[in-house]
Amino acid sequence: MNYYKISLFIGSIFAVYLMFQFGSTKLSTTDVLTWMDANVDVSVEGEGEIVDENFVVNIEKAKEDYYKYYKNFSFGNYPESPEKFNSFPDKVEFAVFDANENFRKNLAEFFPRLALNQSPNKFVVITSNLHRKGRENISVSTYGYNINKKRLNPHIDTIKNLLTSQIIDESFWAFYYDYNAADIAYYVSMFFPESEIVNISLKESVDDNDVFELAKILKDLYDDDTVLISALNLSELSDKRAANFHNNYAIDVIKSFDHKSLKNLDVKSLQVVKFLFAYAEMMESQHYFEGNNEYFAFGDGGVDISRSPMILAFGDMMLGRYVRTLMDKNGQNYIFEKFDKNFFSAADIIFANLEGPIKGDGYRSGTAMVFGFPTWVKDLIKEYNINLVSLANNHAVDQGWTGRDSTITELDSVGINWCGHPSKVDANSVYRQKIGDKTVGFICFHDVTFVLDDVAAVELVEKVANEVDYLIVSPHWGYEYKHTADYNKQVVPAHAWVDAGADMVIGHHPHVVQNFEIYDGKFIFYSLGNFVFDQYWSVATQEELAIGVEFNDKNTQVSLFPMKSEMSQSRLMTESEYSAWIEEFISYGEYSEELKYQIRAGVIAN
Repeated sequence: MNYYKISLFIGSIFAVYLMFQFGSTKLSTTDVLTWMDANVDVSVEGEGEIVDENFVVNIEKAKEDYYKYYKNFSFGNYPESPEKFNSFPDKVEFAVFDANENFRKNLAEFFPRLALNQSPNKFVVITSNLHRKGRENISVSTYGYNINKKRLNPHIDTIKNLLTSQIIDESFWAFYYDYNAADIAYYVSMFFPESEIVNISLKESVDDNDVFELAKILKDLYDDDTVLISALNLSELSDKRAANFHNNYAIDVIKSFDHKSLKNLDVKSLQVVKFLFAYAEMMESQHYFEGNNEYFAFGDGGVDISRSPMILAFGDMMLGRYVRTLMDKNGQNYIFEKFDKNFFSAADIIFANLEGPIKGDGYRSGTAMVFGFPTWVKDLIKEYNINLVSLANNHAVDQGWTGRDSTITELDSVGINWCGHPSKVDANSVYRQKIGDKTVGFICFHDVTFVLDDVAAVELVEKVANEVDYLIVSPHWGYEYKHTADYNKQVVPAHAWVDAGADMVIGHHPHVVQNFEIYDGKFIFYSLGNFVFDQYWSVATQEELAIGVEFNDKNTQVSLFPMKSEMSQSRLMTESEYSAWIEEFISYGEYSEELKYQIRAGVIAN
């Protein structure tokens, strides 16, 4: 008999013992509660099941974290030093937490602040049912908590009302491993011992209409002594820099209640986010007034739609020649298979240089320098959320001007935006997009096989800069396989564009990563290198860079995502590869020690 069977056997005997001992599977009698208090430090009041050791450790760990984080403060409702915590500037209607490694630390900061000027008697806790337990997509718990031999009871009246809805079901198991709810319960019990709790868990499979219905029900059951707390599971990308970039995006979207950008989120708790949007709108409590980027509080008032536009940018993407051969052999998704698909999300604009035209069945060119891509690549690009491409490059008209026309037609048919003209500066060079209350502009130039009109380029930059909030210029330029930008071909025009109002320059064409600089407070990335290509003969042509750009009122922040390509399959570098490559990258330019520190950390601010 294996360990699992032994545990199940013992558990079954114990459950039967409780049934006969107390005459019910509910641990609701005085005798049972006395037994629980005497034998279990922390538990959920349930159906004869004692919560496993991990659950007990989880709650006890919350207490330890509180002592570690606030070891100089009393373990009561108020800190010994009130100046440590300022009360919230407004009444908290609901609060949202990122359930990351700092979750308990943030709970330990939030609850004493809440206790300074609010005394809620009911906490509604909304979490994700990540284990998909329970019969229905929305589960409610009728069980309370025993915490340090104190009782945190469920708010029965609210729960009874919830259970009148056909979309909501009672479940014990939906909350059995819900450590987020348990952590919240611990702090509720500590700071508001007379309050009661309503635990609600949502599966990701819950229908949007049911999410809306739940919000309506809770709105109708609301009273002035209620606070709603939600824990969100955000990005779980293994690359921490990418995960942080994605989380910043999610937080910005949530704070501004940007419905249009919900589809871009990389979160495991998307249905919980949709619930919060609906609930806040119904409650007219969309006013964000406090937070630390890991938790944030909302109160009465209208929404602030201000956003920090976020862009993910790649280099040259060539989908013909031997890349096409590999996709025909291994499947169309071959080139992206080594990425977590969620990497291509959590940005308002995902940009790349499309190094060739889309026309018919493409052009099978072997090793020739004439490119042509089949029409199905538009669907592949769309699938990976690349929503803006540059058509200003030296291969844009490899299939003639009809090839450019067909490229635009194919891109337009699936909603992929584009910018740039292969031979001149004109209205086609510009793309604009509204993001929240901001407008971002892209201008794409070509200066390789056609000579760019520098005067016209500067005039266009100056004109568009006055029409948008943030302007990115993306040129196809420079000399191939050189890691340092050419002064006359790249540095001089880049400086001129910044002087004319550009907020950033992102270049491509050299097929290798080049140096960057911060000129007059603006980032200039001279070349991101390749993204998808078939240049296997060089290490440098298979070392690539993507950047995550976050514009805000204070500064511009750039996250570095160096990549490695193997047989046209790009992937994010491992930490060891990153550590080695980043020193090589630093050697391409001249940087202060402070900037080198930021580069090594992978996040740079101007």
